[in-house]
Amino acid sequence: MLAEVVERAHTLKLLKFISGSDLEAANCLLTANRHLVNAKIFLTIERRPLHSAITEGSLEMVDELLSYMSEEDVKIQDEGGRTALHFAAMSPGNTKIAESLIRKNKELLTIPDDQGKYIPLVFACQTGHKDITHYLYKETTPAYLLCPENQNQAASVVIECVRSKLFGIKQIYDLKLTHVYAHELLLLISKSIAALNVDEIRQSSVVEAIINASERGMTEFIVEIIKTNPDLLISIDKNSRTICHIAVAYRQEKLFSLINGHDAVKYYFLDFTDNYGNNMLHLAGQLEPTSQLKLDQISGAALQMQRELQWFKEIESIVPPAFKEYKNSFGATPYEAFDQSHANLIKEGEKWMKDIAQSSTIVGTLIITIMFAALFTVPGGYNQDTGIPLLLSKKLFKLFIISDAISLFASSTSVLIFVGILTSRYSKDDFLTSLPKKLIIGLSALFISIATMMVAFSSTVIILLKGQLEIVIPIVLLATIPICLFVWLQFPLLVTITMSTYGPGIFDRKVRKWL
Repeated sequence: MLAEVVERAHTLKLLKFISGSDLEAANCLLTANRHLVNAKIFLTIERRPLHSAITEGSLEMVDELLSYMSEEDVKIQDEGGRTALHFAAMSPGNTKIAESLIRKNKELLTIPDDQGKYIPLVFACQTGHKDITHYLYKETTPAYLLCPENQNQAASVVIECVRSKLFGIKQIYDLKLTHVYAHELLLLISKSIAALNVDEIRQSSVVEAIINASERGMTEFIVEIIKTNPDLLISIDKNSRTICHIAVAYRQEKLFSLINGHDAVKYYFLDFTDNYGNNMLHLAGQLEPTSQLKLDQISGAALQMQRELQWFKEIESIVPPAFKEYKNSFGATPYEAFDQSHANLIKEGEKWMKDIAQSSTIVGTLIITIMFAALFTVPGGYNQDTGIPLLLSKKLFKLFIISDAISLFASSTSVLIFVGILTSRYSKDDFLTSLPKKLIIGLSALFISIATMMVAFSSTVIILLKGQLEIVIPIVLLATIPICLFVWLQFPLLVTITMSTYGPGIFDRKVRKWL
């Protein structure tokens, strides 16, 4: 009895030292009582000092305890069959601890627990801790995950990653040494799902994983799973939305293109409505938090509105005519739903366009004033008798005249275009092509006017300071700064608008048959 009291007193001390990260005291106690390193530290559960140190997140204490333990000691499991690496996988910021554990005994990577029969990697995926998941995924060998007897582990890894929104199949591909391993892993998962019966499918997270993959646009995962399990094509979420409806609601254009480009597949989904009576066109017309996340990746409210119109027009082109006037549970047609959901975005888009137009109009007006005046105060002056410029025969003078005229005409054009933008009516359809087209022309003309203004300025400097290269060269180089600034600040916007309006579009029209 006395021995048990003394033993418990030592255990309580060790537990206190672990909790307080007192390395020196723990070292003294373990030196005198080495067996305590594997002692039970709680009365009702099978936890060991190492498990407690990991839960505390103390790397130094973990390393101290490991120095007293053998490789077999580290494999000790708690009442649920969880090893020290399972505990490390469940807590954030424990990657360094996991590294220490694996250095001590690499077998920890493949020891499953007693309840779910899951290895530590699956635990990490379930808890959603990205860093340690990446590390354990890298350390767990492809040979183990691709082994037929471990197919449940492989399936659990992918499904839990999708469910926890850690990363998709593409990221899983990137984590592996080769794409082949990841693809084999996915095929193995597909085959293991195909071997499940209906009840097992319902009890598992397969449908949930497909729904989550649809929300995130993980086309590789969806294609491989459904190719092997075509009965999962009509997977429905809690709101009675199919994967096609989810693709529209979450604005996942790649997944939508995959379905829309396959005529035999897309007609499965057209007549579905969700719990709120929304058909596919309603979902395209609704601006919800689910679609806002994808929309926030586009800069500028006007371009966001353009993207929303592109989605709505695309869905409008494929739904049956009757669906266009169909009312949802709130009594709204798709067009009414679009107007209601996008009222604020239209106002923001109008403000965004007007702000750009106003500032650009000011710049354009200044350029018009400068270039008009410069045309009548030419370098070298005029012949007093004939009124003809003295340097008329010089090539640089001709360059000055041409660039001045181009700058004047281009700036005048840009100002007129921007005035047109300011006076537009800003109906929703204007954001599709009319307003972006005007903005493209206006910004392009403004860029040409700035560039040619600098050419006119440089040619004048060269004429006036002929031969003085030590002055001419720095001035000409400085003249390129406004052009470079415009390219840096405005050219990306110009390219984005041009590609969004006249580019190939966000929807892939050349999808190959996959089912």
